[in-house]
Order: sequence, then C-alpha cells, then structure tokens
Amino acid sequence: MNTLTESLALALNLIAHADAELLRIVSLSLRVSVTACALGAVAGLLLGAWLAVAHFPGHSVAVWLVNTLLALPAWWWACWSPVALASGPLGAWGLLFTPTCRWWWRKPFLVVPLIAALARRLVLDGLSRGRRPTALHGRQPADVCTAGAGA
Repeated sequence: MNTLTESLALALNLIAHADAELLRIVSLSLRVSVTACALGAVAGLLLGAWLAVAHFPGHSVAVWLVNTLLALPAWWWACWSPVALASGPLGAWGLLFTPTCRWWWRKPFLVVPLIAALARRLVLDGLSRGRRPTALHGRQPADVCTAGAGA
C-alpha cells in the first residue's frame, strides 16, 4: 500500500506543479486525439452521406459492414491493426511501432463507423421527409451565409 500512496503523491505533485514533461505528453495526446477524431469525422460524414444517396451493387453489404464495425470494441482494432501492419502489403512500410501507426492511422478508424452510421441515418431521414440532399429550406445560399449576421 505504501507504493500506491507514493505513486499517487508523485502524480498529484506532477499535476500541481505543472511538470513540463507531463504537459508535453498531455498536449501531444490531445493534439493526436483531436486530429484523429477530425479526420475520422470527415471520412465518416462523407461515407455516410454517400451510402445514403448512392445505390450500387453491394450497397447492402457496405451498409452492413459499417453497422457491424459499430459493434466492434476498440480493443479489436488495436489487436488487428498491428497484424495488418506487420504482415501483408503494409508490412514493407515499417509503420508498426511508430506514432503514425499508433495514433494517426488507428484512431480515425474508431470514429469512422460511428459518424458514418449517424450521417447515413440523418441523410435518409431528411430524404424521407421529402427534402433533397442539397435543400436549403427554401432559402438561397447567400441567405444561409448571411443568416444571423445582423441582416
């Protein structure tokens, strides 16, 4: 129990005194997480909207795949991606133990299925209510841009 209390005291001391190394690590972690979420959100929005309006052979399989990826826990992707990066066509790139692999490549894939499924559902709901995907609720694009700008 002594080790636990010493560790807790050290951690609180580092936080209280704003240790430079701790701040650097937290800053890097936040930058990576925000960037990965943004990349995943953009890809998910594009994929979800495309799945809602496009019809192609295998469409139902693609929708099924996105919905299935929603059910996969994060640890599954963490276990599978090193295998994909160590063997096969991606193994030659040597990305396995780099920050590129751990952060920039893996994290967006956790966000893409969630955002894609939500975006698909929202676009489908909008279409089912008789709205076109590009409808601006009866306003011109210039009106939408200036709405709330005091005009």
